[in-house]
Amino acid sequence: MKNSKNRLFNQLSQESFLMINRKLLQIFGPDATIVLYNLIEQENGQQWFFVTDKRQTEQTGLSTHAIQKNRKILKKHQIIETKIKGIPAKLFYKIKHNIITRITKEGK
Repeated sequence: MKNSKNRLFNQLSQESFLMINRKLLQIFGPDATIVLYNLIEQENGQQWFFVTDKRQTEQTGLSTHAIQKNRKILKKHQIIETKIKGIPAKLFYKIKHNIITRITKEGK
């Protein structure tokens, strides 16, 4: 039994996992923090980048409504900026790393 638990643990550990900052979790709650971390993963060194709500839903397991709701929370706290551009129109994101750093240091 212990061997099968170890194998399962190892198998799950090899898959992608999410490490979350506790301060962000306490301030914004689990859903907004998950949305933020997912956006950070999509950023790939670009200042502005786009990812669809559908893609975020697939990656986070959150509903489209939850993605939109938590995007508003992150914008309200000035952690992200968004703008629509292109044809067809796409929603682009910019993550404000300095705000995240300040919040994780000060807890505000």
